Amino acid sequence: MNSIRTRVFSAIARFSFFRRRRLILAALILGALSGLLITRLDFQSDVLNLLPEKAPRTQAFVTFLKEFGSGDSLFIVLERKSGGEVESLIPFAEVLVDRLMATGEFTEIIGRMEPGMKEEMARHFLRRALLYLPEEDLEAVESRLSDRGIEEQIRLLRTRISSLITSPLAPYDPLDLLPRFQKNLPLPPSLADSDSQAYPISADRKMMLLIAKPKGSAPDVDYDEKLVKKIQDAEISARRSFAQKRGDDSFRLMSDLRVGLTGGFIHALEDSRMIKRELVWTFSLSLAGVLVLFLAAFRSGVSLLYAFFPLLLSPLLTLGLFSPFLGRLSESTGAFSAIILGLSIDFIILLYSRYLEEKNSGTDVSGALAKSLATVGPAVFTGAITTTAAYYALFLSDFRGVRDLGLLTGTGILISLACALFLFPALVAWREGKNPKAAGRKTSSASWGLERLSSFSLKVPVLLIVLCGGFTLVLIFGAFRVDLDNDPRRLRPANHPSLSLEMRVQEKMEEGLETLVLLAETRKPEEALEIQEAWAQRLKEGISSGLPISRFENLSSFIPTLSRQKRNLEWMENRGKEAFDPHRVERTLRESLRKEGLRVEAFEPGLRAVREMLSHRDLLTWGEVETSPLKKIGDRFLKRTGDAYLSVAYVHLQPGFWAHAQTEDFLGALEASNPAISVTSPKLVQRELEELMTRECWRILLLALAAISLLIYFDFRSWTMTLMSLLPVTMASLWTLGIMGLLGIHLNFMNLVVFTMVLGIGVDYGVHVLHRGLQSPPGQLEQELREVNRGIVLAGLTTLAGFGSLVFSAYPGLQSMGAVALMGVGFSLFFALTLVPILLHKCLGKRQSI
Repeated sequence: MNSIRTRVFSAIARFSFFRRRRLILAALILGALSGLLITRLDFQSDVLNLLPEKAPRTQAFVTFLKEFGSGDSLFIVLERKSGGEVESLIPFAEVLVDRLMATGEFTEIIGRMEPGMKEEMARHFLRRALLYLPEEDLEAVESRLSDRGIEEQIRLLRTRISSLITSPLAPYDPLDLLPRFQKNLPLPPSLADSDSQAYPISADRKMMLLIAKPKGSAPDVDYDEKLVKKIQDAEISARRSFAQKRGDDSFRLMSDLRVGLTGGFIHALEDSRMIKRELVWTFSLSLAGVLVLFLAAFRSGVSLLYAFFPLLLSPLLTLGLFSPFLGRLSESTGAFSAIILGLSIDFIILLYSRYLEEKNSGTDVSGALAKSLATVGPAVFTGAITTTAAYYALFLSDFRGVRDLGLLTGTGILISLACALFLFPALVAWREGKNPKAAGRKTSSASWGLERLSSFSLKVPVLLIVLCGGFTLVLIFGAFRVDLDNDPRRLRPANHPSLSLEMRVQEKMEEGLETLVLLAETRKPEEALEIQEAWAQRLKEGISSGLPISRFENLSSFIPTLSRQKRNLEWMENRGKEAFDPHRVERTLRESLRKEGLRVEAFEPGLRAVREMLSHRDLLTWGEVETSPLKKIGDRFLKRTGDAYLSVAYVHLQPGFWAHAQTEDFLGALEASNPAISVTSPKLVQRELEELMTRECWRILLLALAAISLLIYFDFRSWTMTLMSLLPVTMASLWTLGIMGLLGIHLNFMNLVVFTMVLGIGVDYGVHVLHRGLQSPPGQLEQELREVNRGIVLAGLTTLAGFGSLVFSAYPGLQSMGAVALMGVGFSLFFALTLVPILLHKCLGKRQSI
C-alpha cells in the first residue's frame, strides 16, 4: 500500500515537473474562465430563501410574509433636540406621512386615513353598531332607547348645554351612545374621542411615533437599502414643504427636529452593513497575519508566489465550477473563500517545508519535489480528505446556507489539494529552472523553537502526561459548567444604534415593538371569523391575567362573526317590537328635544344616525364586506390562497412577554385550540432556528467524527493509529469546553459550528506527526519529528492567524467563534506536538530507540 502511494505521488511530481508550463498556462486559462463565470453570480441578500423547510413556525412566518407582506413594523421616531414637547410637530407629521405614503412602499401608517374615509368608516360601523355589542351593552342601549331613557338623556344634555360643558359631538350623538360603542367598535380615533391624537405620543409628551407597515420583507437587505433611501428623501421633501408653508417659525422647528428609525427593517440593514465591514476587517487581518508569518518563516518573497497563486486560484475555480448550479451567493457562502485561505495554506506549507529540507540536503529540484510529494503527500491527502469530510457533513443540514457553505468549502479544499499537488511543483520547477542560482541556495523555514516541543516531551513523558491529566481533571469540572445561551442580545454589538433607539422607545412608550402573528387556514371566510373571535376571547383573558400584551388587532374587531350577529338579532327580536323600533325612538327623541327647548334641526345628523342604526337588521356577510369600505381592512387580515383562506391576527407585545411565567402555556393553548392554527413571530422563528441549528451541530459533529475516523483508518489500517490521530482534537475540545466553563463563555449556535471545523483541522496535525514518525529510520524519531514539526507549527500558526482575527470583531458572536477556534486549533497543535510523539514512541519502542 505504501509503495503504491509513493509511486503515485512521485508520478504526480514528475508530471508537474516536466509539464510545468502547460499546467501553469492551463491554471491561468481556467482561472480566467472561472472569473467570467463568477461575474454572472448574484448576491442573495434575502435570507428567507435560506431557511429550512422542516421548521413549522419558520415556514408559517415565511407564508405570512409572502401573503400579507412584512410582519415587522418600521418605527419613525420624532423628537425635539432641545427636549421639548412634540405636540407642535403634529402638523409636520401629517406632511411627512403623506410623503411616505406617496413613495408607494407602505401598505399603511397606523393612525392615518384618506380624507373622507374617517366619516365613511364611522357611518358604516354605526349603522351596524348593534351587531357588534355584547349582551350587557345591548341591555344598556335598550335602556337608553326607552322613552324614559331618552327623556332623561335629553334633559341631561340640556343641562350640559346650559353650563357650556357639552361635547362638540352632541349634534351627532344626542343620546351619548358613542362612549359605549367605543368599547366594541373600531371607530376612527377622531370620531370616538375628539381629544385623541392619531399618532402615539409618549406620556412625557417628548416623543411621537409613526408606525409604518412596509410592503417588503425585513430580511431582504436590498429592499431595506431602497426603503431607507426613500424615507430619507421623503423626510427632506416634507421638511422643505413644511418650512415653505409655515414661515419663519417652521425653520426654527425644523432645526430642532430629530427623526430616528428603528424596527426589524433597520436592524437587518445595520446588521448587514456591520457584518460586511466585519468580513472585510477580519479577512484583512487574517491575510496580513498569514503573510507576515509566511514571510517571517521562509524569509523569501518568491515563497509567496508558490503559496498564494494556488491559494487564490482555489476559491476562483470553486466558484467557477459551481456558478452554473448556485446562480447566486448568500452571505454564508460568500464567506467561504476566507475559510479556504485559513485551511488550504497548510498544504503548501507542509510541502514547501519538506521540499526545502530535501533541497538543503543536496537533492536537485526534480528529486526534492518527488521526495516531498512522496513523503508528505499522503499525509496532506489524508488531512485534506478528513477536513473535506467535516465540511461535507454540513451538507446534511436543513439550512440551505449551511449546505451551500459545506459543499463549497469541502469542494474548495479538494481543489486546493489538487493545486497544491500539481500547481505547486510546477511553479517551483518553473521558477527555479529559470534561476539556477536560487535553486542551489540553501533555505530553511523558521518555527521559532516550537518544533522542539516533541523532543522535550520525549525526554519528560511522565511529567507531561501527569500535568496534562491534572489539567484535564480540572477542566472536566469546568466543562460541566458550560451552558447554552442563544440570546441575540449577547451576540450583537453593544453600540447597535437602532437597538438603542428601540429600547428608548419601549421605555418612553411603555410598549414593546414586537408583534406576535396568529395564522389560520380555513375553507370559508366565515370560519376564519369564528377562529378570530376565539382568539380575541383568549387574548382578552390573557391580558386580564397579567400577560404583557399591550393590544391586538384581528378581523373580528372590524367584522362581527355570523354567530354573534345572529345572537344579537335574536336577542333584540325577543325583546319585543317596540324596544328597538326606529320610528318610536326617533319620534320620542324629537319630542324630548322640543320639550327641553332645543332646536331639532341642529340634531338632524344624530337623528339620522340613530334611525340608520336601528333600521339595519340584515346580516353583514363577507360578500357585502368586499363591496364596502371594510374591504381594505379585510385584505389586511384575510387572503384567498387557492381553494382556502388564510387569516391573520396581530398581537402587540410589551417588554417582558417572553420572560413571563404564563407565556409558554398561553402560546401552547392557542396552538392546541385548532389544528389549522399557527403561532409565529420573529422571536419564535429565531428560537426555532437556534434550537434546530444546535441539534444539527451535535448531529453533524458526530457524523463528521465517524467519517473522519474511517478515513484515517483507511490511511493507516490501524485503529491504534486512528485513535492516536484523534487524541489531539479530542483533548483540545475537552480543554476548550473546560476553559469556556471556567471563564463563563457561553455556547451558542455560532461557536458550536466551530467545533466541527476544529475537528477537521485539528486532526491533521496528528496525522502528519504519525506519518513522519512511521517513516523515520530506527533511532532517528526525534530528528525526523523535529523536521516535520517545522511545517506543522507554521501551518498551525497560520490557521490561528486566520481564525484568530475573529476575536477582534465587534460582534460578540464572532468573538466567541474566534475564541473557540483559537483554543481548539491551538490545543490540537500542542497535543499533536507533545502527547502523540510520546504514544508513537511507545508503539515503536519494540522496533527502534531514539
